[in-house]
Amino acid sequence: MKKRIKVMLGVPTMTNRVTIQVAGIIEAMRQSVGVGDTEFEFKYILEMGRAPVEYARNVIVGHFLRSDFDKLWFMDEDMLPQSSTVRLLHSDADIIAARMYKFDHPNPDIGVSVGLGLCAMKESPNGMFSPVMPSLGENAVQDCDAVGTGCTVISRRVLEDRRLWFPNTVREISKPEVDGNIDTGMGEYAPAIFRTQRAPNGKGIMGEDIDFCKRAKALGYTIKVDLNAVCGHFKHIDIDQAGFLAQETVSRVLSGVTTEDGKVFKFEPKAVHAPYFDKAIHAGQSTVKAV
Repeated sequence: MKKRIKVMLGVPTMTNRVTIQVAGIIEAMRQSVGVGDTEFEFKYILEMGRAPVEYARNVIVGHFLRSDFDKLWFMDEDMLPQSSTVRLLHSDADIIAARMYKFDHPNPDIGVSVGLGLCAMKESPNGMFSPVMPSLGENAVQDCDAVGTGCTVISRRVLEDRRLWFPNTVREISKPEVDGNIDTGMGEYAPAIFRTQRAPNGKGIMGEDIDFCKRAKALGYTIKVDLNAVCGHFKHIDIDQAGFLAQETVSRVLSGVTTEDGKVFKFEPKAVHAPYFDKAIHAGQSTVKAV
């Protein structure tokens, strides 16, 4: 008899639109059938116009907890998932993310310049988080301390753990105090699980995804990244910043990758009629060799 897993795909969208790849994943779910020894049942939630993003996530969690589904799959509106992301659903990890990247920003405290950084992080003894830097030939599925939630699957037992919930009481004028963590079955339900850590002036100092993972890890839940579950990330950035980031990223790639046996693989652009940074580097314009 096949094992049955019920998965809810939750998409928080601030712009009320999603990439065609996210729409494709939703359609594939609609038409999905059992694969191997496991059969999946899917449902999707598009949570539109909720801000800030931690509120949107909490509303989606509310939908999930009102259901009897086993896993919640967060997929942000600007993700570009490939079919390989279904690998996440077969994992027994409590929290597991796809291989997705974001633009790093300068952080001298941990030696980060700028460029592309993996949305899977290790925590240093001083509490700083920096991207996992896998080497060629390492295992595809790796333990980590935190992941982004752009394309991430979370097991039900994690979200049901009240130790991860914050106090959520409020008293409106001339009304009794209400605990928002209690589901009355009426109207919207958004238990206080995700939050952004902010400085007194309101500036964000730790995103809701890292904050959530940090607390979940402290409670013993497993957090992993699957490097073979590939998901792109479309994001608008300032054009001047984009040019600088592109140069830094190309520079980082050209510096080479060192394998465990000491070999260095360097990417060498083929001949072009202008300096490297004056032209986009496309697939097919570079070669790789061991030196």
